[in-house]
Amino acid sequence: DHTGYCRLDPPVTPVRLLALDKEMHRLLIADRIEGEGEHQVTVPFPLAVGIVVEEREVGWFRLGLDDKSFDLIVLEADAWQITIEDGWFAPRYGEKQARSVVQFSRDGSLQSLVVGIGPAGEADKHTREWLKQILERAQD
Repeated sequence: DHTGYCRLDPPVTPVRLLALDKEMHRLLIADRIEGEGEHQVTVPFPLAVGIVVEEREVGWFRLGLDDKSFDLIVLEADAWQITIEDGWFAPRYGEKQARSVVQFSRDGSLQSLVVGIGPAGEADKHTREWLKQILERAQD
């Protein structure tokens, strides 16, 4: 977490939880925004150069690079406006490379953003349940 947004009226504090499942090659990223009131929230997920993003359905994206594919799953995706934006990466001064950014936006009451990335084909079934289990454990 950090306090950079405490100067807002009303203030908010973003808190990020990361969990890695080495055996199943899955990653959980959970962003909780602590605070009160209504806010405009934007959370960008910049991807590595060369990753191709394909939306499968609301809250389910296929990420591909060369012969590797992963699924990006968003819990409670209906609470967020999710767009694929053009971004860039600068590996060194004066050089820019195009890359995709999965951007999550929301205007209104504060809502947690929970994203999981896992091997393609397993994400919708197994990764959603894994995400829910990790979140339950973290709240205990």
